[in-house]
Amino acid sequence: MNIPPEASPQERRRTRMVHHVGITIFLLILLSALAGLLGKGPLSKVEEQTADATLRSESCRFIRYQAPMDLKLQIAAPTLPNGMVELRLSKNFVDDVEIEHIQPEPETQTAGPKFYTYAIRVETNAPSEIRIRFAASHFGRLNYQVRAGEGEILHLQHFVFP
Repeated sequence: MNIPPEASPQERRRTRMVHHVGITIFLLILLSALAGLLGKGPLSKVEEQTADATLRSESCRFIRYQAPMDLKLQIAAPTLPNGMVELRLSKNFVDDVEIEHIQPEPETQTAGPKFYTYAIRVETNAPSEIRIRFAASHFGRLNYQVRAGEGEILHLQHFVFP
């Protein structure tokens, strides 16, 4: 930082103050980005579950527009009769994102008025994990619901940055 020698002491103080404020703002933005406030990181990671603990999710609070994001769902064993789980994703989620893939692959898909239902074959009488890779197709809040079979609804939300 070069301050001309002919600058008054008041101008020098003001220039130094602006310089320090700028550096402080830059460092705060950098630290928040590294911590996950602007994407993936420890501040962004969130785990939620239904009250009866039959459905649990892991995802990020903050996601980027059109960047691939994973939603990991864990479903308890009692909700999985006959080796099939009916995963229900709210209609607004399917409409507001581009689903790249669901693992394991659904055998059937059914569109309903409130939910899209995906029938997925899983191991009988064992907890199962389903991964949904998606990309948000708009900015702002993304609120949606997930349900396994006839179990409780899990309310999830992300904030989508440009």
